[in-house]
This record gives sequence, C-alpha cells and structure tokens, in this order.
Amino acid sequence: MDIMLCGMPGTVCYMVDVVVFAESEEQLEQRLRQVFQRFQDRGLTLNIDKCIFGLQQIEILGHVITAEGIKPDPRKVEAISKAPRPENVQLLRSFLGTCGFLMKCIPNFENLSETLRKLTRKGQVWECTNAAESSFQVMKEALVSEPCLAYFKLGAPTVVISDASPVGLGTVSLKTQQDGQNKPVAYASHSLTPTERRYSQIEREALGCVWSVEHFRTYLWGGKFTLQMDHKPLIYMFNLDTSTNTKTWLTTTTIRLQDRTHSWKVQCC
Repeated sequence: MDIMLCGMPGTVCYMVDVVVFAESEEQLEQRLRQVFQRFQDRGLTLNIDKCIFGLQQIEILGHVITAEGIKPDPRKVEAISKAPRPENVQLLRSFLGTCGFLMKCIPNFENLSETLRKLTRKGQVWECTNAAESSFQVMKEALVSEPCLAYFKLGAPTVVISDASPVGLGTVSLKTQQDGQNKPVAYASHSLTPTERRYSQIEREALGCVWSVEHFRTYLWGGKFTLQMDHKPLIYMFNLDTSTNTKTWLTTTTIRLQDRTHSWKVQCC
C-alpha cells in the first residue's frame, strides 16, 4: 500500500488502512479523487461499508488525531488512570508496557519509571515500597495531565530541550506556533547504562544533547533549530577553538553534533 500511494500528498498508510487528510474540504475532495483514481488504475476495489469520510478527528493506534494535534486515546488514558496498584511483576510489566506505548506523550518517562523498572529486573525481590507507589501515581498523573502534542510544520521555528539526570536523559521537541507559544511535538527519554551513570554531570549533559539531536534527526536534518540545555559550562564545548584542553571523550561527543546537514544554535535555559 505504501508503494502504491507513494508520492501522493496527504496520505498515510498503516497495513491495509489508508488515512487521507487535508486542510480544507476542497483539498480533501481533490486528494480523495486522486487516491480513488490510483486504486482504479491498480485494479483495486474499496468496500464502501468500511470507508468513513469527512471526520474532524480519527482514532488510530491508540491515539486521537485532530486538527489541533495528537493526544492519547481517552479510553487508554482512563484505563491507566484507574489501574490498581500492581500486585506482582507480571502486572507491573503490563502497566509499564501500556505506558511505554504512549511514552512520547510523557516527559521524562525513563526517570519517572526508574523505580518501577527496578522491580522487574531478574533476581529482584518484589517489594512495593513507598517510592514505588509514588512513582506509580506520578506516571498516571503525567499521562492524564499532559497537553495535546502539536504537529511538526516545516518552516516554523524548532526548539529541542535536553536535560540529564544521574539515571537518565530527557528531551522534548517544540514547535513555535502562530501565537508565539512553543508547544511539544514529542517527548523522549533514555535510561543510562551503568557505565554512563558513572559519567560526570557535564559528560551526561553532553551525551544528552547528542542523543536528543540524533533521536529527533528525522525532524531536524536539513533545517534550522535551537538546542537548549540548563548546563551553562557545556555551551563552551560546542566551540572547538576553546575546547582543546578538555577531555577527549567530551570533545569527540560534541563533534558528533557538528557533522550534520542542518543549521543550529545552542542556548542555556
């Protein structure tokens, strides 16, 4: 299906489902006619009973797609918010898996779930401590309270915010809207390995910046963006002329950001 509709604007395919979207009714009608013509040219027949037209929003893959943006399916959010405290490892893994499916809507997912994920490790004794209970509640609240994710629009200013903690990395891609506000496009997080947790703070911050840019590379390559972090000493690392006396690992890590087909600047927030 992807190959058959390749190059057609406003079409997204998943398995045998085809979503056609547009910014106006006239544009939608035009794109639908193009899709129908392509199907006819390939000898395919559609089942009209399974086709739905003119929707203002759709529910697909656990998300609700609207004109304003993307948000988790309210039914999934409600199920998570009402989930009882897991009583064993199997139930906890199921809860983490459900939340992980929606992790792009949850800031600092890896940090928030660190205490719970420890309980799922091999050989770990099951003990639901106060810290685990707090982590469980915080994760549910984070999913319920997070706003709708904005769409990524070419040409609009892009901001990537990176942060690092002793146990993980967190990042968010923001798009500046017409009203001047920055709205999240997607959140992402990464749990540090035992070796990475022994890094100094500046090394973790540098790793976080590189990981953030590489994670959102699909959005960033070929365009302009601003990278923000809260570790001011790291800003000087991005100037290779002033970093000749720094550790080799830091220099090599920051160089990874220089070899990109995009234009960017760094700020301390």
